Amino acid sequence: MDLREVIANELGPWVPAAELVNETERVLHLLESGERRAVVRTPEGELRLVLTETALLVELPNGARKIRNLVRVEGGW
Repeated sequence: MDLREVIANELGPWVPAAELVNETERVLHLLESGERRAVVRTPEGELRLVLTETALLVELPNGARKIRNLVRVEGGW
């Protein structure tokens, strides 16, 4: 799995299907260009992603938080 797939998996349940590819690419571009944070506006609210050296932290629109380990992810740190 690569970073693009991780991002798409996190956005998938929240972003309308018609926008998923564009939003995934936008977030990937931001994170690969050196930004550490990205915000995605969804019909349910904002989804926030924070990239660290070893993980992708995700705050979902419902307030839940997730941590995705990126140690073995291609394109991760």
